[in-house]
Amino acid sequence: MMKKLLLVCLAFLISISVWAQENKKQTDSKIDYVTVFLTGAQITRSATVVIPKGTSNLVFHDVSTEVIPQSIQVATDNEITILAVNHQINYLENQTTREEETKLEAQLKALKEKVNYETAMLQVFQQEESMLIKNQAIGGSNVLLKAVDLKDAMDFQRTRMTEVKNKQLDINQRLVGYNKEIVKIEQQLTELNNTNYRPSGEIVVNINAKETSTTKLLLTYVVRNAGWYPTYDLRVTDISKPINLNYKANVYQTSGEDWSNVKLTLSSGNPNESGTKPTLNKWDLRFFGSGNLDEVVVVGYGKPREMNEIVRSEAKIAIRGTAQKSMTVAPTVVVATGQTTFQFMIEQPYSIPSDGKQHTVNVQERTIDALYEYYCAPKLDKDVFLTARITGWEEMNLLSGEANLYYEGTYLGKAMLNTRNTSDTLDVSLGRDKNIVVTRIKQKEFSRKQVFGSNKTDERRWEISIRNKKLLPVNIVVEDQYPTSTDKDIVVEKGEAKEATLDEATNKLTWHLKIDAAKEKKVGFSYSVKYPKSSIVILE
Repeated sequence: MMKKLLLVCLAFLISISVWAQENKKQTDSKIDYVTVFLTGAQITRSATVVIPKGTSNLVFHDVSTEVIPQSIQVATDNEITILAVNHQINYLENQTTREEETKLEAQLKALKEKVNYETAMLQVFQQEESMLIKNQAIGGSNVLLKAVDLKDAMDFQRTRMTEVKNKQLDINQRLVGYNKEIVKIEQQLTELNNTNYRPSGEIVVNINAKETSTTKLLLTYVVRNAGWYPTYDLRVTDISKPINLNYKANVYQTSGEDWSNVKLTLSSGNPNESGTKPTLNKWDLRFFGSGNLDEVVVVGYGKPREMNEIVRSEAKIAIRGTAQKSMTVAPTVVVATGQTTFQFMIEQPYSIPSDGKQHTVNVQERTIDALYEYYCAPKLDKDVFLTARITGWEEMNLLSGEANLYYEGTYLGKAMLNTRNTSDTLDVSLGRDKNIVVTRIKQKEFSRKQVFGSNKTDERRWEISIRNKKLLPVNIVVEDQYPTSTDKDIVVEKGEAKEATLDEATNKLTWHLKIDAAKEKKVGFSYSVKYPKSSIVILE
């Protein structure tokens, strides 16, 4: 009786296990759309599935292990009830092999086939060589050959043996080359397997259907370890022409799933930032601690602001200075602007592997008007800097980032494009221009020291010369300054500074000058400083 009961229980458990497996359906899906935020990315997958009547589990395999569970959404066009959604990690299965690994494995297979063929041919020629050696005793020891026949036989033997040896040498050389390539590929595959082992992520969707049907499912979720940041190319061919601005996005990701031939959207949003307005709570002060203190420590307490966190900052990714794969074809871009964010919808499909490298996507290229102006502060640096004041920059939805500067076809270096200011114009430094020469010389005949009673007076006069070596007139801003006293015993008297504007708060002098082509202009200023003769004041 007990044995029959055990058999019944065992059969029941087996039937439950089989039922569970039958109701667990592995579902293939592909990535169609990716929205990349400044930190994080939203993935949209699609799948066409035959859903049986009743309750079943759809297992979307080969998804990222970096999925944020609370971000998962499932959409369908049929009347299907979603009972539960769960993200899990399958450590027993590795994610789909990357394209790089697939190519390497195909190359390795082809090389091994070549090695097998060449090895077989080498054996054939080695056997032929052995037969030639064994047949050196021509016709046997009792057979007398004519001289002509003997010569012909030896010529044949020598010619054929030479051919066989040459064939063997050629094959051995090819085998050495093939084997070297095999070693390299195997080492590369070993490195990829050691460093890129990735357990497989799975999303299990528990559903209930009234009838069996074929339906299309859209699966959307947010992953960590992805993002983008902007860089720019600013090109100026001539200061009489507008600026050419190339807006680029550097996209990176190590989410564990490759984005192959997908439609990209770049968003200025950041799901790591809270969308909830902060609340300023009451600030209570109280004494801190009860031990023996040499002084009273007062601490302010306040309720921390709430964070509707989607993407966390556990994973730190170094994105600058890494290798870069450039995609130079300028895509068609549709810009959508919201109240607080904007999006660039790239219509050309892109492939972004999960390798952590920067992949450059051209966002847009525009020609924008700018007011060019040169700047020099010869007290600090005699070089002249070209600056551009860009108007209408708000329409391009620019973000702060590095800019590569090009002037008259020459790369000048990098500059920071700061778009956080609220001005209508965006000021950009375009680097140094050696074709405008500025000098600042102290005029000794007007500079002297005098002593009157207990005080000493130092007089200074400076001459600033600006020479334009260019073929076009230029506008230049030159800045210098009067010294400012911080002691009542030091008295500064400002002298003449023709054509300059004085900022009384900072004592800064500013000249706005226009210098014609191949011309020179001189400006100057003077000041005197009176102080006790027993003291030392350091002037220029």
